Amino acid sequence: MKIAFLRLWEQFLSLLGSFWGWVLLILCELVMIPGVKVGLIGLGVVFVLDYITGLSAYWIEWRKDKVKNDIETPYFFQSKKMRKSLVKAITYFLFVAMAWLMWFMFFDGTMRFPMSTREFNVINIAFGICIAIECWSILENMKRMGYDLIGAIGKAFKNFWKTYHVIKDDTF
Repeated sequence: MKIAFLRLWEQFLSLLGSFWGWVLLILCELVMIPGVKVGLIGLGVVFVLDYITGLSAYWIEWRKDKVKNDIETPYFFQSKKMRKSLVKAITYFLFVAMAWLMWFMFFDGTMRFPMSTREFNVINIAFGICIAIECWSILENMKRMGYDLIGAIGKAFKNFWKTYHVIKDDTF
């Protein structure tokens, strides 16, 4: 069984020679969590922030459509939404537990990406993936609230490239 995972690891290392491998390397460097305790605390914090931004987005949407809804007060704590949050929390727990099981059975040490100085294990990767998903959910909730950070960053990059091409074309 370890031989199959070693082959998988070799394929993964060959992926790092491609463009998508470099993108994956940069993303892993950004979301790598050093340790289980920090991972649990970090995941808990972003989970609560996601819940708060979700409630805030719901409140803002309700205030905008107050006339259409004809409802005096919104129900913030709906059982359907609480059930979805509970399912998400259980899924994250199971994902991290399976990563721990994989680490215990197959990867009993730490690993390092090529050209990276950080050591990690599959548990760190699992926490990083869960936290990245929650951060993306927070950004989606902020967009629902009227703060489109991803759009603003994209617009800034477009303006940067326009300016870059104008300067490049004028100087040469």
